[in-house]
Amino acid sequence: MPGHAQVIRARAVDYSESRLICGVHSRSDVEAVQVLGRVLVAKLMTKPAFVAGVEAARAELSARHLAF
Repeated sequence: MPGHAQVIRARAVDYSESRLICGVHSRSDVEAVQVLGRVLVAKLMTKPAFVAGVEAARAELSARHLAF
């Protein structure tokens, strides 16, 4: 849901910051998982089955008027 990207990203930042505040993870842990996430999505987007699933989800959200 690209229209909600900023809200979702802000929630992810809040969550990662809470992990730092609680002492569960270090800054390098948070940064490493951000890089891992980008690499993983880039790799998945090269897989036709994954892309088809993303497109199917987009179509379903659009049909339900949930894609903004």
